[in-house]
Amino acid sequence: MKTQMITIDIGESLDYNVFATKQVIDLCKQIKSLSCFIHCSTAYSHCQRQDVDEKLYKVNTNPSELLKMAEWLPSATLDQLSLHLMEGRPNTYTYTKALAEQLVEYECQE
Repeated sequence: MKTQMITIDIGESLDYNVFATKQVIDLCKQIKSLSCFIHCSTAYSHCQRQDVDEKLYKVNTNPSELLKMAEWLPSATLDQLSLHLMEGRPNTYTYTKALAEQLVEYECQE
């Protein structure tokens, strides 16, 4: 299987996939009558794995902490850091989708 190369810098990808997910979760927590929250991710969030089962795989980075770092780190530094954080993933899209999945798990345990 060939993986599509998506060239989005890590800051932009964090905004689209992790920060936006956090905003939706925060909004949902304010809705008193909400009975269900469904997060649809992508099959490619753990594409670096040989086998992918229907389960949540942990990412070695805390998504909330990375969002905080992205607020003050220069873009070039964040891009360099991302090369070490992506755990073998081919691009920032798949990495930040995996982070968003983990964020949902952390934030929605209540």
